Amino acid sequence: MAPSAPLFSIFTSTSAALATPGVVLHLYGKTAARPGRKMGHVTALGSTVDQALETASRCAQIVDL
Repeated sequence: MAPSAPLFSIFTSTSAALATPGVVLHLYGKTAARPGRKMGHVTALGSTVDQALETASRCAQIVDL
């Protein structure tokens, strides 16, 4: 079964953001999600704080946050 268009779009944009150099996904391995529970985070690296912020901003735009 193919994913629905909105779901496919989310996975496609997330994959593109995570493919950005200096971006690392950290998943916490929790088995159950619930509202407000942090399941992981993304780290944006750079040689300067401004570069890391630019990378994070670019990734947020890719996934439309």
